[in-house]
Amino acid sequence: MKFDLLIIGGGPAGITLAKELGHKEKVGVIRPEDHSMIYCAMPYVIEKILPIEKTHKKDALVTDAGAALIRDSVAKVDLEKKKVQTMRGDIYE
Repeated sequence: MKFDLLIIGGGPAGITLAKELGHKEKVGVIRPEDHSMIYCAMPYVIEKILPIEKTHKKDALVTDAGAALIRDSVAKVDLEKKKVQTMRGDIYE
């Protein structure tokens, strides 16, 4: 599959890029985790004030912006050919 922008990582920066550019360009976000997290809420989890589930961000933050969410890990990046291979063997351009 070919993208105008392929983001490796679904943390705060990746989500922000997807939200800003997802409706303007063909954007893909590769992240292995089931959920992105609200990291600043982790002290509340440690202190047992919040359950960890309350720190999970919704995938809709990425998908509602028009970006594709790919649940996988990156195995190889070929900058010269502008290709990314995932652990499953899928190749993205």
